[in-house]
Amino acid sequence: IEGYKVSEGNAYENDGVGNKVVLTVTDAAGNTTTGIARVTIKDITAPVITSNDDKNVDADSGICGATVVVTATATDNCTVGTPMGVRSDALALDAVYPVGTTTIKWNVADANSNDAVEVTQTIVVTDNQLPVIVSNGDKNATTDLDVCGATVVVSATATDNCTVGLPTGVRSDALALDAAYPVGTTTIAWNVADANSNAAVEVI
Repeated sequence: IEGYKVSEGNAYENDGVGNKVVLTVTDAAGNTTTGIARVTIKDITAPVITSNDDKNVDADSGICGATVVVTATATDNCTVGTPMGVRSDALALDAVYPVGTTTIKWNVADANSNDAVEVTQTIVVTDNQLPVIVSNGDKNATTDLDVCGATVVVSATATDNCTVGLPTGVRSDALALDAAYPVGTTTIAWNVADANSNAAVEVI
């Protein structure tokens, strides 16, 4: 064969086995022959995930956490579904996010088993709610028998959206809270901070 060419008008069809191309070749003498080539198209393009961005939010009122709406979508040259998100604390995506940092790992594969690059979404919830101190009230007492003072029971509690301990009371005369209170006026300054270092308004 001195030369050949791929004739015009080659047929292209999909016969269920693959993409079939019928090739016709003609030599210099005008002799022709045909052959079949099968073309396989392979999808190697990974889908791309987009989340609705990292979130920095304050804790919901009265709750040690926040409700946060998280979503992600995927695009692909072929068919792809909705990404699946897995939280670092293993809770449901619509469960309350605790104070601190929670990450979400988003993943998806397209219809041709191409895995997207994993996307990490970060949710940061900040507690800025102050604990509230309640004392057992001001006290007006008379002196105990034969004592220039009185035994007075004082106490205080604190409430908070997160974790808080018992308030600390400091007397103006620097004595212990359960020591006898002298005649006259003694004040107690009650203070406490919650687990996230939010200090309560001091109660006197």
